[in-house]
Amino acid sequence: MLDPIPILLLLLASCASAAPGSLVNIAMNFNSLCKECQVHTAAVQDILLHAGNESDDSGLAAVVSLAIDYYGGWPTYVPNNDTCENNAIGLEHGPDRCVTDRYHLCAQHASPPEPHWFDYVQCMWMNIDTLKCHKNGFCAKRSDFFEALSRVHPMCAESAGVNGEAIQACAESSRAIELQKASYLRANKTLAHGFAPTYVDGIYLKEVPRWRLTVDMLSYGRKLLTTVCKIIASTGSKSANASSLPMGCRGLVDVAPVEHPPLAPPTPPTPPTPLTSLASLASHTPPPPARPTWPATFFVNFEEFWSGGGGDGREAGYALDMTYVDPVTGIKGAQAVLRGPSEDFSCNAVNPGSKCVTLAVGGQRYLSFEDGPVTCCRCCSWGDGCGPLTPQWTENATYAGTKIVRGETCYDYNIVGNSNNSLSVRASDGALCALSNAGADFFEFIPSTFRHNVPNAEDLFKVPAGCNNTWCGAHGACKFGQP
Repeated sequence: MLDPIPILLLLLASCASAAPGSLVNIAMNFNSLCKECQVHTAAVQDILLHAGNESDDSGLAAVVSLAIDYYGGWPTYVPNNDTCENNAIGLEHGPDRCVTDRYHLCAQHASPPEPHWFDYVQCMWMNIDTLKCHKNGFCAKRSDFFEALSRVHPMCAESAGVNGEAIQACAESSRAIELQKASYLRANKTLAHGFAPTYVDGIYLKEVPRWRLTVDMLSYGRKLLTTVCKIIASTGSKSANASSLPMGCRGLVDVAPVEHPPLAPPTPPTPPTPLTSLASLASHTPPPPARPTWPATFFVNFEEFWSGGGGDGREAGYALDMTYVDPVTGIKGAQAVLRGPSEDFSCNAVNPGSKCVTLAVGGQRYLSFEDGPVTCCRCCSWGDGCGPLTPQWTENATYAGTKIVRGETCYDYNIVGNSNNSLSVRASDGALCALSNAGADFFEFIPSTFRHNVPNAEDLFKVPAGCNNTWCGAHGACKFGQP
């Protein structure tokens, strides 16, 4: 089975954007048609490279080396013999993203090198509304996308001072395919830190908690600028003073990296008259159903929190497909929970600190790890209560009221099983909001990542060789599976 959460990103080699003697490597992971990624690259350009200043030499362009890798799928890219365009059907930005990925990568890895490749790709990001025909996903017609690309690419190449003809020739060649596959595999290695992580000299740059809810260009840019400036200051001579630092660092190096304060609650609008409010609620919000719907097949990302304060909102993935048939046993149904280093009692007890996939398929639950003394083991059987979470698990749900999850009003339900659990669904449409497992483990689902299918199900649900030979031990639920 392809490991969906491999080891963290290795430090990337310096690329052509840096001047000789650069001190700090910055590795980013983006989607070339992603609006949030557009905001991040704008922060790199305006706040890091130019330090928010009109002067051409005020930023840190001469002391950093930039590298960007791209997502070939979500949560992971699975290598196969098909084209990127075919594999991207059904994904948020469709096949067009494959093309822009290749243009970006050909600029970044040009031969001879293009010193201003980042200016080019950042220009491409600033024009993604045109490249997506002013839609969130992608153009309705591919011909419309290619027409937009024929206008945006030459403009960005000329403004950045790069060889646009060479980049296009590369993007349409087999070399671009190889660059693309290699980049996708590197991006696979960053899933433990969620979507679009940045690494400074190989160290994860921790961003604003739940930053995808409020994409904050200034907070991200300042955190990146401050981190780089501290590294530069720490590597300089002890006798050096502020005037010897890049202009953009002066006045920052003695300031601790700024942690973003908790977001203040928005000022509520002036409420309408009671009659208007009631009418509005009646017409827009359906009454809570008798029980929530748990879909039979879906994939969604979630942020995980633990009652003891662990987890720190780490992003992970949840896959369920009750139509999947295990090719070995013929048993129907499969579930996978993909985590980075986690507080999960079973995973953490077997291999503390390792990335873990909890896989329920073929009548058994397995734990699969990236590293450690045990790479895969059998935990417990479906008969022990370790099977997939089927749609029937909500049958005895009781309505418990409303709650706000990620800014959305959700209907909350108590569900008693082996423990006291709860499930919240969005009031407006029944979409999954949150899950509480025995009041100790909390999932907050990310609605924008929800899919009604499981990508690469055959690989995701494949049991690694040798899993059945080793029992995980009496840890958590695995204690019920003792031979």
